[in-house]
Amino acid sequence: MHKLWSLTKTLLKTNSIFSTSQYGKRKTYGYIFFVLIMVSILPLMVFLWDLTKNLYDAFAPLHMEEVILVLTMVASFIVIIVFGLFFVMGTLYLSRDLELLLPLPVKSWQILISKLSVVLVYEYLTLIPFVGPVLIHFGLLSQGGVVYWIYLILITLLLPIIPLILITLFVMVIMRFTKFFYNRDRFHMITSILSLIIVLWVSYSFNTAASVEPSALQQLVQEKNGVVHVFKYFLPNIHFAVRALFYYNRLLGVWNLILYFLINGAVLFLFIGLGKLLYLKGAVGSQQISAKRVMLTHSYIDKKSKRFGKVTSYMIQDLRVLFRTPIYFLNCVIFNFIWLIFLIMPLFFSGSSGFTQLIRQISLQIQSPVFLIGFTGTMLLFTATNPIASTAISREGKSIIVSKYIPISYFQQIMGKVLSGFLLNLSGGLILTFFLTYFLKLSIRDVLMLLSILVLIIFSSNMLNIIVDILRPKLYWDNEQQAVKQNINVVIGLFLPFLAGIPVAIMIVTLNLSFIETYLVIMSYYLIMNGLLYYIIKKCVVNWYSKIVV
Repeated sequence: MHKLWSLTKTLLKTNSIFSTSQYGKRKTYGYIFFVLIMVSILPLMVFLWDLTKNLYDAFAPLHMEEVILVLTMVASFIVIIVFGLFFVMGTLYLSRDLELLLPLPVKSWQILISKLSVVLVYEYLTLIPFVGPVLIHFGLLSQGGVVYWIYLILITLLLPIIPLILITLFVMVIMRFTKFFYNRDRFHMITSILSLIIVLWVSYSFNTAASVEPSALQQLVQEKNGVVHVFKYFLPNIHFAVRALFYYNRLLGVWNLILYFLINGAVLFLFIGLGKLLYLKGAVGSQQISAKRVMLTHSYIDKKSKRFGKVTSYMIQDLRVLFRTPIYFLNCVIFNFIWLIFLIMPLFFSGSSGFTQLIRQISLQIQSPVFLIGFTGTMLLFTATNPIASTAISREGKSIIVSKYIPISYFQQIMGKVLSGFLLNLSGGLILTFFLTYFLKLSIRDVLMLLSILVLIIFSSNMLNIIVDILRPKLYWDNEQQAVKQNINVVIGLFLPFLAGIPVAIMIVTLNLSFIETYLVIMSYYLIMNGLLYYIIKKCVVNWYSKIVV
């Protein structure tokens, strides 16, 4: 147990956003990052808090308050499954510390449990904002006593264990017996896309559920036993957790709490046994590197030896890394298109009448400054939320040392990364522009105006965010997920383009400009900004980049 505890404590320190830096100082940016995340999800927590009150007022007269707990527990199960797949694969098999842990005098199941503990901590951080407001407000509304709050803490601590174990077993079985997935990049790519499909399906389900008639919903929940006991055999841990919380002041609640502990303990014990058989060989296989065998013909060599400019070559290399690394592909490449799905999909789900009305309202504003301002704001949001540029240097990690020796100047390297982000952002922006052109019947002049604004905004946002990443790159990470998802530069890059766009917005609103005048002001502003950022990169940022050490 001493080895298990020491290993778990070490992994928690090294994988935390609050871990110490290479200089031995506490990462204050990690705390800032955590605070910003909590502030960003505060509206969701407030919404869930109010929703609990509305549901309680609806179910209390029918004596069906238990349904609220059932829905909350089921939602928590889905959240853990969706987010846990990324955490499990990244921590158990794709982490760079695995090659250091395998030779240590510790057993494979100890490494497994320690890494699972790291995943469990992140699951708590993900889960609490979803279930916390509901369960806490439910306790206040039902006037739960001290026993309720004790039960709530105990049940919440164990809530992620069973779904997390189910995901881990699924991954371990595949990694152990399927050689096709020994290519870890291929496996992570497939699981990431599957997770994305699940998220889209959940979003579709919520939009579909929103259109359900109230009478049908009332008929669905009237059968109390059907709603509460439907998970008795399918998800017994949820059934026992709900009944323990709801009957906390009775002996029935104590009995269900005991059963809840027993079933979690039994699943954990079985998991450790299976982990001894499955994890070690799967972990060793995940460290193997596979490559295709290629016949070196003259045509193949000529094709691979095709000459490009230095900036173009560096841009192509960066794009290859983005497409071939699953974490980067999902968060940087796919994001350029997924945000369009989330933006456009609700319009179609709102019904033909709602969609037609929205298009009509936008059409009335085409020749007004509001249309250009709205398009500019949308493009700023799109480029700011994409982490390509804000993690361009961080993604290099310790291999940044290679930049010191390759025959490409620092300025060319920086511009190569700017161009790779520009091309990916441009692809998503062009899709939105095509969508607007098709449905709003835009003229050629309007399309050209939108495209010119689009190009300038994407360039400025990419140059601005890559400067941020050069100033404070996150080069010390164990897996690619930390470089993108645990990087405060992503949060800084989210706000910076908007802050840079405030002066032009104030100018347009203050001067009460016409449509053409608004376009000319936006173009002039971003032309000047791009020129200024280009000059800063060439004269100052190159020097900062040259001083980056690992």
